[in-house]
Amino acid sequence: MRTQPTAPRDRSGQVVLEFVFMIAFAMIIGAVTMVIAFDLMAETSERQRYAAIQDAGYAIQDELILAATVDDGYHRIIDVPDRADRFQYTLSTDADGAGLSVRSGQYALTFDIPPILGEVHDGATFLIRKSGTVIVVEVVG
Repeated sequence: MRTQPTAPRDRSGQVVLEFVFMIAFAMIIGAVTMVIAFDLMAETSERQRYAAIQDAGYAIQDELILAATVDDGYHRIIDVPDRADRFQYTLSTDADGAGLSVRSGQYALTFDIPPILGEVHDGATFLIRKSGTVIVVEVVG
């Protein structure tokens, strides 16, 4: 007994069905890859944000410690950028002037600083050591 060969139409239907399944599978793999890549990019961006505001905080802390450890009469203008790397951040000092907070996104880092008079702002900032105290003045103009 002989088997009848399948009609070419049946084979073409199977090929089309296999092709559709392969394309759908490729699209699912592509979508999963895109989601994973987006998640990794967001995580990397947040790590970069943390490192950037940490660097900015340490730089400002170093300037204030330097101003506190030198003799009276010290004065210096520092430029505090409005962005750390590409990230916006805000600065604030504690009520007693002994802590500097740097905030950006979900992060808020606090740095110990010597007691100061005044607020640290972005832009040009004048540091003066007078009578054993560091005075911080925003330069206007």
